[in-house]
Amino acid sequence: MKGTLPAQVFVDKLFSLLAGEPGVGVLYGPQGAYKTSLALNLLKQESNRLPIYIATGKHLLIEVPPEIKVFKLRHIIDDIKVPFRLWHLSCTMGKSLIVVYDSFIANFAGARGYLSSRAILKSLVGCLEMLRHLARRRDAVVVLILPRHPATGAPPLWRLIGRLVDRVVEIEVRDGVVSAVQRSVSLEPLTAWFIREGELRDYVEDP
Repeated sequence: MKGTLPAQVFVDKLFSLLAGEPGVGVLYGPQGAYKTSLALNLLKQESNRLPIYIATGKHLLIEVPPEIKVFKLRHIIDDIKVPFRLWHLSCTMGKSLIVVYDSFIANFAGARGYLSSRAILKSLVGCLEMLRHLARRRDAVVVLILPRHPATGAPPLWRLIGRLVDRVVEIEVRDGVVSAVQRSVSLEPLTAWFIREGELRDYVEDP
């Protein structure tokens, strides 16, 4: 298909944008867009930073390769604590981290039944500000995995999250083709690249 890339080229471009330098990135898109599979491949390929996978919600059950350290967060309190755990780990190990947070908003959304919206939003912003501080002070890469809001087409709570991240990639599958779109923090499209879905599936499933 004209305009599609080989799997390695597609993935290298994606990983370079998300994790080429310290900072906070976002990978977002609808369910079934290979976000988690790609994120785990990013961690498996990392050779310089200590790879960390933060699992929430349905991702608590995902099997993660043994070379990747896993933090399982079941409650909003765990999310509030995790930046401090990451900072301590980086200092203790004497290494920078590469962190995939999948999905960043799950526990905050789950707390709506017993916390006020104001408390939840303040906690979310505080957690993200500390993750940003970790990236800047400890040379870390943090990749937030987020869904795409079906009504707006943007990640949920983007008015808050968007001002605290450095780079954004949207990914989706349509008619057998996977598209990745680099966006500005205001979600304006910057560049796009494509791959056949079957080729990407084979790539991420290859042990």
